[in-house]
Parts: sequence; C-alpha cells; structure tokens
Amino acid sequence: MLFNTNAVLLDERRGDMLAEAGLDELRVSIDAVTPELYRKLRGIDKLPQILANLRAFVQRHGGQERPRVSLWFTGMQENLEQLPDFVRLGAALGVPEVYLQRLVFFGDGERIADDATMVPEQSLFGTLEQRQAGLIAECERLAGELGVIFRASGATTPHESVAVQGAHPWQGCYRPWALIYVTANGNLLPCCIAPFATPEYASLMLGNVFERPLAALWNDEPYQHLRQAVLSENPAPWPCQHCGVRWSLGGPMQGSGVSSQERGYGIP
Repeated sequence: MLFNTNAVLLDERRGDMLAEAGLDELRVSIDAVTPELYRKLRGIDKLPQILANLRAFVQRHGGQERPRVSLWFTGMQENLEQLPDFVRLGAALGVPEVYLQRLVFFGDGERIADDATMVPEQSLFGTLEQRQAGLIAECERLAGELGVIFRASGATTPHESVAVQGAHPWQGCYRPWALIYVTANGNLLPCCIAPFATPEYASLMLGNVFERPLAALWNDEPYQHLRQAVLSENPAPWPCQHCGVRWSLGGPMQGSGVSSQERGYGIP
C-alpha cells in the first residue's frame, strides 16, 4: 500500500495511524527547499511545518522495514537549481530515497493568473539540457557521498527522466506488463497519468476489479489492446501517444533484463 502526501497534515496522530495500518511506502512531495520558492510553487507558506512533520515521522518510524519513506521533486525551470540541496535535505532528514520527476503539462489549458504555476513555460522538456545533465550528475555524486538513493519516476535514471525519448518513446514503457493502476472504485487504467490525459475517461478503462477477478482482467482483450498499442508506432487513442515527451517515461523495471523485442502481448 502506497500513500502520496505533501505532509502538511502529517502530524503524530496521522503518522502513527498510517504506520499502524500497514503502510508500505510514504511518498512526500516537496518541490523546493526554501520557504519562498515553496510558497510560489505550492501557494502555501507551509514548508517549515512540512519539514517538522516529516522529521518527526522519520524519527518515530524510520529504520523499520516499512513504511519506506521517500522524497519527490517535480523538476521545473524555477526549482532546478535547488536539486542538489534537495538531495542534501533528504540526507539531513534521514530519508533514504529521493526522486526526480518532470513537471506534467498537457498543452491545452490556460493560465488562470499571472503568478499561476504548472504551465508549459515551466517545463524542462526541450530546455536547459546541458544544465540538467550537470545538475543531475552533481546530485548522483552527492547522493553517493551522503548515502542517499537518487532515482527518477517510472523506474528510470534521473538522466532518462528528463531526456527526450526519440520518435516512439512509449515503446520503452513496461507498465502494461509489470504494473497495475487501480482507482478507489476498482477501475483499472493504463497508469496514473492516463485519467488526466483525456476527457474520455471511459475509453481508458481496462476493467473493474469489483466486477471481475484481476487475473481474468490482466489478459483480457482491453489489456491486450493496450499492449499491442504500446508496441505500435501509433498508440492512439491511448494517452500513451505523448508519453516520454511531456512527462516521464515508464522505463524497464530494474533488474528485469527483458528487451522490448522479448515482450509478448500477454502475461502468464
């Protein structure tokens, strides 16, 4: 069981409840290491409170097999220079893993205010490649020195997570063969990004675990269609068509040792 949070409300009582409920992993999203930038990006002046909550949670529940605690950093032009300090922050808090992911944008919205955030102009896609590479290399070195694991979303390396992935980037994704995304009401979707990529929610559904067994759905026609589409040159109408271009690619599972040519449409 995995839980994503900004840790604003992660007080002692809630933290203990999560741990006692058998939580496997707690992912904490912190996109800045200074209160000023955090306020600009997140719209609330809560970074000191967040760090205090997280520090207390790690002190009470860190060092145990679970829940695993990790920090997540959404990289964009405003905060990229703070990435090394983000790695240092993770080490100072006693958090063993820190992750980099790119800002997700869809290109079809409008800026609602002059100081609004999360718009295409902030994205790292196609920009600052040389600076990105230098900062990521610095963070990899720094993480090694501090004993922190530095990774990226989608089971990729930090370098891969911000790189342009070629003409058919979706073909490197292993999610349809290795991961399952289930919503609270039981719907199976291609991934966590999919419901935000199209207004046609029904077109994304691969089945519902409250209606049919998961084992039956896993190799049913909708999943087979998804896998065929991901291996094709044009996965439309699936939301995969721009994956790896505007958000991070779901790369090979670590240690899988399986190439794209070895993948079939089904799973035993």
